[in-house]
Amino acid sequence: MGLLRKFKKNRDETSSLTPDGMGAIKPESAKKFTINKTSFAFVLAIALGILGVITANSWIEDRITAMEDEFRSKDKMVNVVVPKRDIAKGERVYAADLSVRKMPLAYVDRGTVTPDRFEIAVGQTLTHDVQQGRPVLWAHLRGGQVPTFSGMLPDGMRALTILVGETNTISGMLQPQDRVDIFMTLSTNNRNSTMPLLQNVLVLATGTFVRSITQEDSQMNNRRFSTITVLVKPDKAKMIVLAQKEGSISVVLRHPEDQKPGPETRITKATLLREGRSKRTWVSIITGDT
Repeated sequence: MGLLRKFKKNRDETSSLTPDGMGAIKPESAKKFTINKTSFAFVLAIALGILGVITANSWIEDRITAMEDEFRSKDKMVNVVVPKRDIAKGERVYAADLSVRKMPLAYVDRGTVTPDRFEIAVGQTLTHDVQQGRPVLWAHLRGGQVPTFSGMLPDGMRALTILVGETNTISGMLQPQDRVDIFMTLSTNNRNSTMPLLQNVLVLATGTFVRSITQEDSQMNNRRFSTITVLVKPDKAKMIVLAQKEGSISVVLRHPEDQKPGPETRITKATLLREGRSKRTWVSIITGDT
């Protein structure tokens, strides 16, 4: 009985601790919920690293934008003329060899050729080598900013001005850099004859124009001229001068890529009539009774 009372006493004490009648969990057997400090530090480091990268990128972008704005405000970009290829000393500068690029004004020399004046540079000879993409300076050109017409002539060549009529100007459509054939017409013993004098001759100027212009500009300016200036060798210049004294000069425009020589035969009135006369053709008409 004593043992039974002891058991009941222990059961009552236990029941008083758990009103719902369930056994209480002893503190020794309960599992404590704890966070691993190493894992927490690792996760925190990753989060801080991501935040730092985002912040750094944002700062860098803002800084770049600010620097670009500052750069634009201090260094204005300007257009300069540069060669498309390496051009050696002694070579002539042509428009096809040049292009335009932008550069900061702070790095542009005062003597740099600009697009608004590049026409003056075209046709001049270089006194220094110029690399592709590097600005062309007026100091690189033989004639500089105010070149003489003679400075545009190749060594050993001559510029000769020829008097021409409106017909010989190809109705005003003849332009510098065109190529022409020159013919001479003579009258001897009341007999006219025409012969080729020179072929594939470069036209340097038409009147006072030394560069090509568009058809619209030509019509707008009512462009008329009575002389053309051609590029010839000295001995050929003598031929043209004499031809102008002895007869009349005519020029014939040719295709710029046509390098084939034309016929060099003389043509006279008799030759013209003989070659132009068509052969007679006899036509037989047969008729018969119906």
